[in-house]
Order: sequence, then C-alpha cells, then structure tokens
Amino acid sequence: MVIVFVVTVVVYLLLLLFMLQMQTTFLIQATYMRLEFETFTIPAASLSIFDMIAVVVLIPIMDHVVYPLVSYCGISFTPLRRIGVGMLFASASVIVAGVVEIQRRNTWKGGGFCKQVVLDETLNASSVNVFWQIPQFMLVGASEVLTVITGIQILYFTSVL
Repeated sequence: MVIVFVVTVVVYLLLLLFMLQMQTTFLIQATYMRLEFETFTIPAASLSIFDMIAVVVLIPIMDHVVYPLVSYCGISFTPLRRIGVGMLFASASVIVAGVVEIQRRNTWKGGGFCKQVVLDETLNASSVNVFWQIPQFMLVGASEVLTVITGIQILYFTSVL
C-alpha cells in the first residue's frame, strides 16, 4: 500500500508540472492566433474556461455513467489505470495542439495573417481562429478528471488519520 501511495504522489506531481506547462504553451499559441473578431476580442487566456467546463461536466458523467458501466462490463478500472488513461488524454491534447500549430504556421507562412494587439504589443498573428484550441482544452479537462481527481481520491483513502 505504501508503494502505491509513493507512486501516486510522484505521478501526481509530474502530472501537475506537465499540466502547468501545457497551459502556458497553449496560451502562447493562442496569442499568435486570430483573437479579434468583428464585434469582440477574445482574451487569449480565457480559453482555459473550456478546460473547467469539461471538468465540471465530466465528473458526474464519469462517476454515474462511465465507471459503473465499465464495472458492469467486468473490466477492473483501478485507480492507476484511470491515471494511465488520463495521461493518454493529456498526450492526445498535446498531439491536437501540435496539429493546430502546424495549421497555424502553414496558414501564416502562406500569407494568412492579421495584425492584432496583445498586451500592448502588435503581433502578426495567423488568421486561424483561436477557437480551434477548444478540443485540446477539452482533452486536458478529461485528463484532469481521470488523473487529478483519482490522485486526490487515492491520497485521501490511503492517508493515515
């Protein structure tokens, strides 16, 4: 039991560092995408709201639908397997971010760019819409549900009171 606790703490800390780096990278990517529209401008950091929406929506779905269904099918979805699947979702979000970045750069190199002001600095941003980042934020939210929530549950249930 102590080994599971130590492994979970290490994995949890590594995941936390990985998640923080992803958010920073996604923010930098967003500043070089089209943020200004006809009637409004999206702040680059506001897209992280989709991460939070995914967490709020997926927690009850996972607890009341997915986990019971997986258990009913006879699959043992242990906490460490949940964390592993969550890390696969985090990896998928990085892959999606890479695809979006390739598209953003190709569009920019092809002449599809616009000038926009971000933090009082004028940038030549790609004309690719910033909302193309929504899938990567949703995948991060799904990853957090499977990893962070499970890690907290493990730490809670294995703690000595």
